[in-house]
Amino acid sequence: MNERVGKLKNSSGWFAAGREVSRALGLLSDGAFKVYIHLCLKADRSTGLLSADHGDLVQALGKSRRSIVTYLEELRQHGVCRIQPAANQHSVGEIEICDGFWPYDHQSRDSIVSFSYFQNVIEEVRELKMSAEYWRHLQTRVDRLEQQWAEMKTAAAARDAPS
Repeated sequence: MNERVGKLKNSSGWFAAGREVSRALGLLSDGAFKVYIHLCLKADRSTGLLSADHGDLVQALGKSRRSIVTYLEELRQHGVCRIQPAANQHSVGEIEICDGFWPYDHQSRDSIVSFSYFQNVIEEVRELKMSAEYWRHLQTRVDRLEQQWAEMKTAAAARDAPS
């Protein structure tokens, strides 16, 4: 059998459309499916996450704000996406495409939302007798990690920004 393999014209701006997309196609209205496909094209491949607000989607898809809200609610009700609304009108929300509708493996993204997460470790460290040199080293390392995190966050925001 002579099986020809297709070659991508563009190596970016696409995603794997398999069973997950077929499932969404049979489940969603046309408008909600269009929003879903847009989210899939723009979401981070490793997490299925996208930072966006209604205005971004209105502009990108040429739909009314009311339609976007309706389609996002449909996606949420069908378990296609989890939506974390923006804290206020000056920030963006977060949309995560759920595993059953995301063709890539999700990386874990357990969020730490308070310092109480570290309470046991902090108590244990308080009991240790560490040198001043160790604490200076630790502070330098933490500063470096914080800088790397900020750079990654900035890069992700730039990558997810509508072009």
